[in-house]
Amino acid sequence: MTDDFDDLDAMLAPSAVALAPAVELVTAEEFIADLERLLPLVRTLVAGFSGNRIRMDSPAERERLFRLRSLATDVLSSLSLVPATIERVFLTAAISVGAEVVPVPGTSGVRYEKPKGDYVTQAHPLRVELLRISALDGSPTLEEIDAAVKEVKTLKPNHAHINKLAKTYGGEVKAAIDKHRQWVAPEPERGRVRFPEPEGGTR
Repeated sequence: MTDDFDDLDAMLAPSAVALAPAVELVTAEEFIADLERLLPLVRTLVAGFSGNRIRMDSPAERERLFRLRSLATDVLSSLSLVPATIERVFLTAAISVGAEVVPVPGTSGVRYEKPKGDYVTQAHPLRVELLRISALDGSPTLEEIDAAVKEVKTLKPNHAHINKLAKTYGGEVKAAIDKHRQWVAPEPERGRVRFPEPEGGTR
């Protein structure tokens, strides 16, 4: 793996979020400056409103509360797009250069967590073949087969037990497993990035 991010801007250009021509582009620096300026006002408004005695006996007040809730929901919904966009950019960066950690000055970096792959198993044919093998000399046992490919309404493979059968018996048993089960590697985009906690806790 590598953490070479010298050409990060050029590399990520195709993944930029498409915006309508009428939307004025805002840099991260400008966004941070505006949010840092607005945040104290928002906190003051929230604290003052939360500490206020809200009266529900006025239809006009109920209407204002309803509108305030809609506005607050709109703000939260809009802001929720920001972390999602940033996470997607970091995810793309990590995948593009094969990095386990995207370095961020002053932090331990943003860690890329690979998605987990899974098996695609033809459970019924596998169980039938394992039972055929077992009928010859009792290996693997019926109990082991039941644990590996449990028969319920539909057959449900237990990959830990299937892997154990392959390791214990090898040979024909492993060949039967390999024939009826394939490993499907996950798409890297199904992974996620984990951001470090800011020093001193949440601001």
